[in-house]
Amino acid sequence: MTFYVGDSLKALLTIKLKPREDQFSDQVSRILVTKTLVLISTALTVVWFHSETRCLPPIQSEKSEIPPQCLHRGCWAKGFYVYPHLADHMRKSVYYGVPTELVNTGMQADDPGRLCKADKEDGCVPMEREYYTQYQCFPMYILMLSFFFYLPYMFYRWVNTDMIELRSNLRTLQIETDEVFKNYFSRDAKRMRQDRFRVMCNYAVKCMYIVSNVMAMSFLHKFLNNRFYPYGFEWLSWYQGTSSERFYYEKRTEPIPMNRLLPVFGMCDMYDVRQDLTTRYANKVTVVCEIAAHAIYQHVLIMIWFILVFSNVVSILGLIYYLFNHLRMLQKTKTKKGTLLLQHSRRELTIRQMEYLESIRSIDLAIFSKVTKMLEEKSSPTQIHQQHQNGDVKTNSQFPLKVLSVQN
Repeated sequence: MTFYVGDSLKALLTIKLKPREDQFSDQVSRILVTKTLVLISTALTVVWFHSETRCLPPIQSEKSEIPPQCLHRGCWAKGFYVYPHLADHMRKSVYYGVPTELVNTGMQADDPGRLCKADKEDGCVPMEREYYTQYQCFPMYILMLSFFFYLPYMFYRWVNTDMIELRSNLRTLQIETDEVFKNYFSRDAKRMRQDRFRVMCNYAVKCMYIVSNVMAMSFLHKFLNNRFYPYGFEWLSWYQGTSSERFYYEKRTEPIPMNRLLPVFGMCDMYDVRQDLTTRYANKVTVVCEIAAHAIYQHVLIMIWFILVFSNVVSILGLIYYLFNHLRMLQKTKTKKGTLLLQHSRRELTIRQMEYLESIRSIDLAIFSKVTKMLEEKSSPTQIHQQHQNGDVKTNSQFPLKVLSVQN
């Protein structure tokens, strides 16, 4: 069989509009977020293979010269750093976190705005470094996140095998009314325990989608030096400014949110250590490096931030709707209006069996009417006789229409 990459990408990008077993709120996390993360990871993998760190080589001297290729690859493997303290002193830096003079690695204790040489001047406190190595494995971590959004659906399929089988049989007309009533509306103790277990597990599935979104946000927040949570809000505030305010570095008073998250330029310390039969040489070299991939990651991360926030809001609303729907079902069992099914038979049904009824009604109204009639016939004879005496029982010919009106 011939494998076409284009067909695989098309399948990844396509979201088919068709009846699905889970609710729309779950599909947002399971389909939209999962496919988006997989697609982003695939695209970033291509970038990852073609991007590399570029460092400005040190001034050449007569003693030694570090090969540029060794410098680039060495800094890529080691990572680079910036001084976040310089974010409050933009005029003291040439790039975000990079001082104008690389020898200024500290600040005066009595004047934080004055930079100094931490190892050579008295009262000079070394500035804290913030390291960045995320570019080394960023696409793989994004791909790993996609698994957590599909895991709840795997649990959902295991919990709802009964509902999935019922809907499949109804759509293919492979089940009879008697079989539906026998398999799904039994009132024995074991069946009721199973129904309660399935309902509780479905609540767990809803919570799992919320936890997946929260875990993804928390992981990225920790992975990005605790700067991801406010990233979207900071980006929106920055984007409202003019073009000059956003991009004119010399006029800005604070760094842009993208550079706070993943700076494109940073510093790297390399050690030039050599030895031969007659000479030994060791020297520390600090260079400024460019990580071009960060410029792409910055924009990808803002898209991921908005998708995760949207998915989390939808998942929370889905949980609330699921709870509200169950409360609505329970409220119907307490009403004093309607047919015998609503007054007595429905009270004997579990919440799971009420979900079966709604699924049957949405797929096959004929079977739904027959099942509700069978439920009425199975009601307590005493209750039936009492309601006949009071004149509250509807005739069989009126019953299906009444049930449908109440359901709607």
